[in-house]
Amino acid sequence: MEEGRSDSAEPLMIANLLTNQSDRSDQESPCLFQRNDPDDPLVQGLFVAVTHLRDPVKALDLAQALTRLGPENPLSYLALGLVWSRIGQLAEAHKAFEQAAYLANSLPLYVSCKIHFLLFKGDKKTAKRLLKELMTDFPDRWATLRATAHWLIMTGQSDQGAALLEQVLVRKRNDPITLALLADCRISKNQREEGQALLKKAAVWLPTLSYREETPLVASYAVFQAIGRLWKGLLPSVRFHRVLLTLEAPTFWIRLLGSGVGLAVGLALLHPFFSDAGFPYLVAMTLAGWSYLTMSPIAAVAWLRRSR
Repeated sequence: MEEGRSDSAEPLMIANLLTNQSDRSDQESPCLFQRNDPDDPLVQGLFVAVTHLRDPVKALDLAQALTRLGPENPLSYLALGLVWSRIGQLAEAHKAFEQAAYLANSLPLYVSCKIHFLLFKGDKKTAKRLLKELMTDFPDRWATLRATAHWLIMTGQSDQGAALLEQVLVRKRNDPITLALLADCRISKNQREEGQALLKKAAVWLPTLSYREETPLVASYAVFQAIGRLWKGLLPSVRFHRVLLTLEAPTFWIRLLGSGVGLAVGLALLHPFFSDAGFPYLVAMTLAGWSYLTMSPIAAVAWLRRSR
């Protein structure tokens, strides 16, 4: 009995240890992508723990917790399906396995979004490694072509990248990331009318600016970047949003709130150095500048949608 208890307790100890370390992992990798990646060590560790637990009730609890931790990770639902099949609930197991297969099939789109994210951040080394893996595993997917085109553009091969993007549009004509990247290429070649037409279409199909998932995040910044190239006066705002892109926060609005709090703290520190008459002017100018930096691209997207 002692041996049985130790065998079943070890996976639970591993699971608890990994869960307790999740906060530290959040600080070491981009929080937008770490739990839905099949290569994430926390998800892999919990998968091993689930499959080694002898108590089916505890295994089911842990598997369900894993689906909450990585709701778009195929490993999460694979673990859940294995547990349901052990219990004898074959209908539930079938649902879980179907979801795992669906998520595994959408993996190229997820990885391509991660590549776009890394390229926008300037991490070409990691993006290149992921792109090689994507081209090896899924060479014929449209998401692979889109990521390859972005890589070509970022490495100075914009003509080849634009040609690939045009191929992608034949298969996915309303994809906002593809439209925005191609618009950026056209504008950079002084084909402003064609670029603006593509940008308007990208703005129409842009996902909601919640920034909660990787696709809206990447699509939004792709559109913002093209807007900054089209209207040079918005470049400082686009660069500010690039800084927001790199911050470790789960949503865009938390990033925005953090920048506002930092601004308020800075004004409070500066207050003693200004007179009572001059400080309100400083506050007004600072708030005007902050509003310009944060809201200009969003307002530009709204205008593009209306002017289509």
